[in-house]
Amino acid sequence: MDTSESSSPTVKVVTVAAGQKVWSSTFSVSSAYGTFSGHVYEDSALIKTGVLIIATTATIAGDPPVINSASMSGATLYYSTLSKDDGTYELSVRASTTTLFNIYGWNTKVTGTGTQTTKRTKAGNGVLPGANIEVNFGPTSANDSW
Repeated sequence: MDTSESSSPTVKVVTVAAGQKVWSSTFSVSSAYGTFSGHVYEDSALIKTGVLIIATTATIAGDPPVINSASMSGATLYYSTLSKDDGTYELSVRASTTTLFNIYGWNTKVTGTGTQTTKRTKAGNGVLPGANIEVNFGPTSANDSW
């Protein structure tokens, strides 16, 4: 089990001899993960192309981080997904009662001169194991949609 998972009962002792099949009472394992989900908007319209969404406990100042062997073995975890063609996203993270995540979104649009990528941030989001927290990018406030 992951150190953030829990089980009920916490201990179950069963004696099994080689070649035997033994039934034991049911037990359950609770997930260590929680989920952030929501919608992505450009003004009041849902974005139907893939917005890159990253959740991390770190601060991302500019472009998305390069994901390579060095970043994957570091202390900072990055959880990522793309929004779907219905304007929604869903992202599972290792949750806890104390960890807060910054959720970033990058939307790239084709313009007359090429492409334009704009980043949006939703800072300080917590989620408990097994829970789902809705975090929308827009449309209600001035600077959180694209």
